[in-house]
Amino acid sequence: MLANSSVAQKFVDFVCHGVDDFCNKIVEHLRSEVTKITCREGLSPHAEAELQSLLKCVESPLNFLSSTHRREVFFQKTGLCVLPQKIVLGSRSSTKRTRDGFAPQPAQFSMQLIPLRRSLENLFTSEQISSHVKLPSDALLANPNPTVFTRALDGHHMRSLYRRVKEDYVAIELYYDDIEVVNPIGTKKGPNKLGVFYYCIRNLPNHMNCHSANIHLLCIGYTMDFKECGYEKIMGILQKEFSELENNGFSYNGRKLKVVLLNVIGDNLGLNTILGLKQRFWGVHFCRFCHASTETIQTTFVEDQFHLRSKAEFDNLTDQEREHYLREHGLSGSSVLNSLQYFHTFENYSVDLMHDILEGHGQHIANLVIRHLIRSTALSVDILNRQIAWFPYGRTDRKNRPTEIPADRLRGNPCNTVSQRAAQSWCLLRLLPLLLRRYVSVDDPVWAFYVEFLLLLELLFAPVIAADSLPVLKADIRRHLSQFKQLFPDQQLTPKSHFLVHYPRIIEEMGPPYFFWCMHMEMKHNFLKRYAHINQNYRNLPLTLAKKHQMYAANVVLSGSFIKAELDRGGIEWKVVSAEAWCDSLLLAFPQLSADSLLEATESLTFLGVEYRFGDVLILDFNLDRNVPVLGRITDIVEIEGVWYIVVGILTIRGRDADLNAYAVEPGNMFRFVTPGSLVSFHPLDLYEFDEGMLIPLRHAAQPEQTDQ
Repeated sequence: MLANSSVAQKFVDFVCHGVDDFCNKIVEHLRSEVTKITCREGLSPHAEAELQSLLKCVESPLNFLSSTHRREVFFQKTGLCVLPQKIVLGSRSSTKRTRDGFAPQPAQFSMQLIPLRRSLENLFTSEQISSHVKLPSDALLANPNPTVFTRALDGHHMRSLYRRVKEDYVAIELYYDDIEVVNPIGTKKGPNKLGVFYYCIRNLPNHMNCHSANIHLLCIGYTMDFKECGYEKIMGILQKEFSELENNGFSYNGRKLKVVLLNVIGDNLGLNTILGLKQRFWGVHFCRFCHASTETIQTTFVEDQFHLRSKAEFDNLTDQEREHYLREHGLSGSSVLNSLQYFHTFENYSVDLMHDILEGHGQHIANLVIRHLIRSTALSVDILNRQIAWFPYGRTDRKNRPTEIPADRLRGNPCNTVSQRAAQSWCLLRLLPLLLRRYVSVDDPVWAFYVEFLLLLELLFAPVIAADSLPVLKADIRRHLSQFKQLFPDQQLTPKSHFLVHYPRIIEEMGPPYFFWCMHMEMKHNFLKRYAHINQNYRNLPLTLAKKHQMYAANVVLSGSFIKAELDRGGIEWKVVSAEAWCDSLLLAFPQLSADSLLEATESLTFLGVEYRFGDVLILDFNLDRNVPVLGRITDIVEIEGVWYIVVGILTIRGRDADLNAYAVEPGNMFRFVTPGSLVSFHPLDLYEFDEGMLIPLRHAAQPEQTDQ
């Protein structure tokens, strides 16, 4: 209950008191019975005293947990929970009510910090963490020259850090964001706005870091307090935490393991704020990676043609030159994090698909393309919104179906968005060709531009990216931005559009951006928001939420919940092999079985948090000869000799529909039996049937080769 964000502390108190009262009533009844039996059987007073003493032991069994204070004392003594520490940031003038009215009184303001060393030591006591952590030396030994990027350990940055640190280390990814835990249009939205720092361990597999249990709270406080004392002071406190672990490490398995701040992620404003850059995105020097200006990004679309920011350039400046450099190159000051041995603002290879594309450049393009179609075809805003509302979304797309687009977003002055959340935006961008299939053609240069943009997105969202595809990606981004200016000369490329030119280099340094985007981190907000709503007590929210989160973290360690249930199935039924269309394929793959065999079957299978159901489409392989993925549709899920297999009917690919950016397929007569862990992509896809045939839009580019996800 303490770990559940839907359960308030007062309810835990109520349950503890209720259990104590129930047990005490039973004990009271047993005491009277013991007295009666003692008298009837003639037991000695000593025997009766022993029995009464035993009964006393079960009185109020939860009394030691019956209040918030008692629970905290218990967790501190046992070391099961790493409780937050109060860090005083400053003081401000306040008032205190007295008999004579109100009197001025200084009041401290603070934040809550969860000690990083103790947190890591606590986490690494879990076998789930320690057994899945992959250290840099292991990665270098297993794959000294990676030809594909699947995780941060494949990138140049972690490998170069290993050579600098000269020993194994734990890589920390830090995230910052502001969250509203109350009604965002209410009167309390400002005072209760919180600033939160989370972190994750980039040595863990990607599928673990996508789970909220592996996203940990580092510190939390009121945003207005952070602004009043200055973010540099906040970062100075965090810098001390990382500096200590850089030098001395933490105890793990009988050794000291150093900790390195690998990168900092967040939205663009948050990153600029905590990294000491100016909080503006127009004019000159707005970019974290280069010295671009609003004017130069309209004509230059290749990273090599920009003057890149570098640590070496910054370090070689004298104090006087550095002061001039800060003033002239868009920095509000040198970030205190730069004093760390292995981190520097200009080596923070951080971009974000969520904010840059799904909430930025992608929505801008969708808005412009829809406006163009409304002007040049029979499409109208009403028709578009009817299509959005009545489109037959597949199972996996339905949960993120877009909302109707307000008419004012598509009329009058051009607007940069289509009013969708990030997940809805991704769904809309992918399915827009199917939504508007009767109004589009690649003969239209604007639509051809949009389809090419979708192909670019498929590569950027890929969970594995081949090293030899990066020059192609670089050329595609250059062509895309150039075509944007040709087709929409009156439109300005925004900073979020410009960040695309840096993606190829950042992929080379950090691996696929899909695994370090903010979407994974922002899902953690739901826990804090839900508890704030349930608890309905807004006094010292940072302390309340930090304690609740740490109870949740302790429960994860004790229960071993760092990994979602590896395999979970739905209801069971029995199937006779001979009655199924895949009988012959099964007997070829498993000759030890017969046509009369009975197999357990289920309608759904969940593997590492991803659900697979009848009708879903899977990417099984990559056909190098045709340069297309091998696609299969789930027809059954059966257990064979203790292993669950997904039965997929191989789909025949007729080609790629250029107008709709989807693969045109038809059913085949071959079947394959695959396990969830062997899939090329863990994302199930939806198949859409129209008059044009059966179509499958991809979520990301299929790659010919993939390792760990």
